Amino acid sequence: MKQFIHHYASAYRGLPREAWILSIILLINRSGSIVLFFMSLYLTQKLGYTVNDAGTVLSSYGLGMMAGAFLGGTFTDRNGAKYVKFFALLFGGICFLILGYLNNLTSIIVMMFFAALTGESLRPANAAAIIHVCPPEKRARGFGLSRLAINLGVSIGPAIGGFLATVDYLLLFWLDGITCMLASVFVWFFLPEIHHAEPNSTAERSVQQDVSPTPPWRDPIVLLILFLAFLCSGIFRQLYNTWPIYVRVIEQLSEDQIGLLMAFNAVLVILIEMPLLHYLERKSQLIILSIGALLIGGGFGIMPLSNGLAFLVFTVFLWTIGEILFFPLLGVFIAGRAHGSNRGQYMGFFTFTMALAMVLMTPAGSWVYDSYGPDTLWYAAGSLGIFSMLGFLIIN
Repeated sequence: MKQFIHHYASAYRGLPREAWILSIILLINRSGSIVLFFMSLYLTQKLGYTVNDAGTVLSSYGLGMMAGAFLGGTFTDRNGAKYVKFFALLFGGICFLILGYLNNLTSIIVMMFFAALTGESLRPANAAAIIHVCPPEKRARGFGLSRLAINLGVSIGPAIGGFLATVDYLLLFWLDGITCMLASVFVWFFLPEIHHAEPNSTAERSVQQDVSPTPPWRDPIVLLILFLAFLCSGIFRQLYNTWPIYVRVIEQLSEDQIGLLMAFNAVLVILIEMPLLHYLERKSQLIILSIGALLIGGGFGIMPLSNGLAFLVFTVFLWTIGEILFFPLLGVFIAGRAHGSNRGQYMGFFTFTMALAMVLMTPAGSWVYDSYGPDTLWYAAGSLGIFSMLGFLIIN
């Protein structure tokens, strides 16, 4: 037990002060980030729209993410992460406040786009900042610390959001908007300016000695990796669209139970991710990505095999471990292909791919769910997970 505690504590040692500040900002922001998760339920249960309508709304958010990814990456390289993060959080919060008072589907679609355009430009700025402040051997843990903050916030947000939704869905939009703006205040007063330059350390040059200075869309390895990441992210995006509807309608869980189930996911990440990433620091990233892809697909893919809360908790456990293995190391791998001068561009392209998955795979999932039933959707998710695993193994 003492050895375990020592290993767990060592996973947090040696990270730069700036990495902790970045994580605190994310913790504040994500403690209220609940609108996106409950949006499909809000649209179908509260406003009376169809599952396909909900998929369209979430696709508009994905389009905004795509635009925000490029804008955030470009402005991060030009102006530094601090100012991008400040304006992203401030205007993203304002958009969520407005969104809570809209009922017309078209206006909701438009406002979801702008909420994503502003708020999601935070992602490439944050990722590029982590790459800049953390030495190469600590970057996986730097991403892990940020994800820890996100999931600690998520363990708070959906649990609270589930109870708030039973009172009034409008409270979700207020909580999301206010926490975004609070995080922007923290950025302004506590985050130092972070600019990105060419690597100047021997360790950094050794990591990038075989890296082409070309843009990410001309790097064939990056394109192949991001194609597989697109598939895995498309599976995972069902968590914000068809999955809540499935567990609400088919499994008969209430909103507060769904929030607690997501809190279980977050608690697992909090307890496991950092020590696991610390242990895997020197292992093959592509092998780990392949295992993560399999578990993400498998966690969703086995849902039709049984029912009941215990089995549902087991599926959450599977795709949570896959999430832990996949997403932090994916960001590290993509960042490792970049030079210091265009990290924001690489991370923006990475965020763009994740957003494209939301734009295309969210309505695709809704269409399969409505047209062929949820079982077909989950089996397809499992098949894509196996395909992605094999792809990563071939590239390796």
